[in-house]
Order: sequence, then structure tokens, then C-alpha cells
Amino acid sequence: MPTYLIIIAAVALIAVAALCFYLIVFIKSVGASSAGLINHITGLITHVTKTLDVMTGEIATIRMQLNEALDHVDAISGQAEAALTQVNASVEQVNVQLKDVGEIIDNVKQISGDATRISEDATEVIHGARTVVLSLMDLEQNIQRKVSSPIVEITTIFSAIGRGIRVFRKKVGSDPAPIRQIPARTYVEQTYAEQ
Repeated sequence: MPTYLIIIAAVALIAVAALCFYLIVFIKSVGASSAGLINHITGLITHVTKTLDVMTGEIATIRMQLNEALDHVDAISGQAEAALTQVNASVEQVNVQLKDVGEIIDNVKQISGDATRISEDATEVIHGARTVVLSLMDLEQNIQRKVSSPIVEITTIFSAIGRGIRVFRKKVGSDPAPIRQIPARTYVEQTYAEQ
């Protein structure tokens, strides 16, 4: 049973109890005159009947108004349910998007980690290539030092032999052409001395 009907029934019972109390007090005060008492009771009953009719009409009006209010509450609760459904759907979409953002962040972390490893590997390769280039330069200079000395000696020996042969020809007298002097430093010596 709805709450508003219980409240209305309680108010009606309190009104009837007050009426009965009033009748008891009135009957005691009027006393022995039965004809006057009957007239009073008839008037009182008429008055109570009118009052009950008015109360019944007011209760009916209140009941209609409460029914209309309940209908409005039902409509509002239906709208509230629809709004809550939309809010729940929106929250679900936000949760899905937050999950997607979390996955994107994880992917970015993984890619940045991969990029860091690649840059570290590239740095190691560059340092390795630098070491190889420096080793090759040292090897080239070492070979140059080791080879230049014997070449200079061989060139000096050939130059001395050529000079000796010219001096010998000159002494023997078979070569009428003037002897050309070969410089002591050869081309190879000059090349390596400039470096």
C-alpha cells in the first residue's frame, strides 16, 4: 500500500477519534434533556456529515494530486534511467579510450627503448669503425716507416753505383758527354720527408 494512503487513513482516523471525544464531552454537558439532545445530535451529525463530505472531497483531491505527482516521478525516474544509461555508456567509452591511451603509452615506451638500444648499437659501431680507421692509419704509417728506409737505402745504393760507373767511364775516357750529378736525396726521400 502506498505511503500517502497510509498517511491519509491515519489523518481520517484521528479526525473520527476527535469527533467521538467531542460527542462524549457534549453528551455529558447537555445532561438530561433528551429532546434538546436529539436536536443537538441531529445538528451535530449534519455538521459532521458535511465535514466528512468536505474531508472526503479534499482526500480525493489530494489522492488525484498524489497520483499525478507519482506519474511525474515515474516519468522523471524513466528519464533518470535513460540519463544513467547514457552516463554509463559515456564512462565505458572513456574507460576504453583510457585503455587505448595506456596501450599507446606502452608502445611509445617500447619504441623509445628500441630507439635507445639502436642508438647505443650505432654508437658502438661508430666507435668500432673509428678504432679500425685508426688501426689502418697506424698500419699505413708503420708500413711507410718500415718500407721507406729500405727504399731510401736502395735508391742511395743505385745512385752511388750510377755515380761510380760515371766516374769510372770518365777515368777510362770512353764517355765524351759531361757527367750529370744525381742529387743525394731522391724523390722517395723527399716524399716521405714532407709527410
